[in-house]
Amino acid sequence: MAAKKTASKKFKINPWMITSVVLVILLGGFIAYDKSTGFQNLVNDTFGIETGPGKIGLTIVTDPFVDNPPYDISKNMDDLQTEIGREFKIETIDINTDEGKQYLEKYKLKTIPVLFFDKKITETDFYKEASSFFLQQDDLYIVKLQPYKYLETPAAGDGQYKGAAPGKGQVTVIEYSSFTCGYCAKMSPLMTQLVEEYGDKITFVYKHFDRGGPDALLANAAECAGDQGKFWEMHDYIMTNQADMQTKEVLDFITEASTTIGVNAVTFNTCVQENKYAEKIKAQSAEGYEFGVNGTPGFFVNDKFIGGAVEYETFKNTVDTFIQ
Repeated sequence: MAAKKTASKKFKINPWMITSVVLVILLGGFIAYDKSTGFQNLVNDTFGIETGPGKIGLTIVTDPFVDNPPYDISKNMDDLQTEIGREFKIETIDINTDEGKQYLEKYKLKTIPVLFFDKKITETDFYKEASSFFLQQDDLYIVKLQPYKYLETPAAGDGQYKGAAPGKGQVTVIEYSSFTCGYCAKMSPLMTQLVEEYGDKITFVYKHFDRGGPDALLANAAECAGDQGKFWEMHDYIMTNQADMQTKEVLDFITEASTTIGVNAVTFNTCVQENKYAEKIKAQSAEGYEFGVNGTPGFFVNDKFIGGAVEYETFKNTVDTFIQ
């Protein structure tokens, strides 16, 4: 086990690892998106922590009846408290109880487990370094962990799609993605291959997941190209030329991209300057987070989640489980 650290520790939070903010402290280091772990099925009396001054209130909303959950919090809670430098007053709430159902309705939870810290978490160095990764509501500070149960799954909605029209295919693949994500660029041709192989049996839906930086500008540019029927041309250009993009100003890169794919410059530039799709991008990113996406790429294959970059055959095997 790593040496104990004091409460004055400065936490290094990768800005795209939203819910892993707790996991970084849990395991004492960076965890890749597709290997993240988390909290599950905590029993209140496991730790015997009494209420008292300075104790941070922590409520964990969970489901004790999930079969074979992929991770377990109980082995790591002591380390988490030590790393943060404060003890917790812990309560667990079962979503199958009346109180649990009230939490689901009030906070519109789509995944579990979810952590609810009280205001005392804001007194810690941990929170000061990672405050932007907490959702605040009713004086509670909420962290949504990598799900082990989905209470809902996303719909195609206003995402860009190819393959079968939404609702017409046997399989719907929804990707939450970023134009600055190298793993997303790696998966992009595989998604094209998937649509080509399965034809009208599959609907592939692309949704934005803003990681900060130039993400929103690039996503807006792709949507603006979509106004002229060229979303996928812009998408493919950006994904293919990520390395070139890093050497240029983002607006210069967008202008070059629009010229290359052949959109009407006046219409396109007006759309970009007005940031026409800012709210759509923000809403899709928030939706992804609500469904437990904490990094890119994140895929839903019908009701199955795949996080990170995987081999084509691995992805195909998941799709095949739904093909009749």
